[in-house]
Amino acid sequence: MARNKRSVDKEQKRKEILHAARGLFLEHGFEAASMPRVAEAAGIAPTTIYWYFENKDQLLLTVLDTMFQENLQAYLSQPALAMDLNKTLLWLIRNLKAAAPLIATLHTRLDQSEALSQWHKQYHRTVEAVLGEALTKLGVPPVLVNAYVKIVFYAIEGLIAHEHSDKEKRQVCAMLARQLPLA
Repeated sequence: MARNKRSVDKEQKRKEILHAARGLFLEHGFEAASMPRVAEAAGIAPTTIYWYFENKDQLLLTVLDTMFQENLQAYLSQPALAMDLNKTLLWLIRNLKAAAPLIATLHTRLDQSEALSQWHKQYHRTVEAVLGEALTKLGVPPVLVNAYVKIVFYAIEGLIAHEHSDKEKRQVCAMLARQLPLA
C-alpha cells in the first residue's frame, strides 16, 4: 500500500529538523542552538518543531542516537577492523571525534535528563559489548576482557575529549594494541 503524502512529508521534515539540529549543535554548541533557531534552519515555524520533538533534550538524544547508529553500522560493515585493535581504535577516534561537542554536552546534562542518562547507559553497554567481542576475537582471555574494555574505552574518550596530535593518537593506540594479553 502506498504511503500518503502527509506521512512522507512528516518523515522528510523530521529528517530535515535532525539535519539542521545536528549542524547547529556541532557548529555552535547545544546551548547556542535554540529550538527557534533549529526550526528556522529547518525551514519551519518555531512551534512546529514541537510536533516532532517534545523538547530540546529529546532532539539532542535523537541526534546522538542517529550519529551512534551511523557509526555502529559503519563499523560493523568493516569486519576486518575487529581483527586489528590498533586500526579499530584509530577508526573509532576518527569517527567519534566529530561528535565530541555533543558527547561533552551529553555528559553535562546527564543529571538533568533521565532520558539522556538512560541513553548514555545503553550507549556504554553497546559500545562495551562491541569492544568486548573484538577483544575476545583477538584472543584476550575472557577473565580480562572487561578490564581491557574499560581501559580501551577510557583511552578513546580521553583521546577524543582532549587535543592530541595524530602522531600521539597513533602512539597511544599502538601501545594499547601491543599491551593486550593474548591467550
